Amino acid sequence: MKPFVFSATSVQEVEAHLENAAKEGVKPTLAIVFSAVAHDFKRLGAIFAKHDIDVFGASSSGEILNDEVHEESIVAMLLDIGREFYSLGMFEGKDKSSL
Repeated sequence: MKPFVFSATSVQEVEAHLENAAKEGVKPTLAIVFSAVAHDFKRLGAIFAKHDIDVFGASSSGEILNDEVHEESIVAMLLDIGREFYSLGMFEGKDKSSL
């Protein structure tokens, strides 16, 4: 399993990356995603759901890909992991501090 990583500057660009990954034979089950809050998270989630990809992620202040920090972007790593090997939960982070 080789991860497929990319950065995008828009939700539409994420869709193009997912379509390109599929053309290359990448069949991910899980995406680890970090995105600037400037992007529409519901729409972003819907695109991954359309491709049957579960998402683990968060908003961030600077998205890291390899050795570069991107701003106002979306960074994702696609993984092909059996769904029996992970589980995801959701929590509301509003009004919670990371301190």
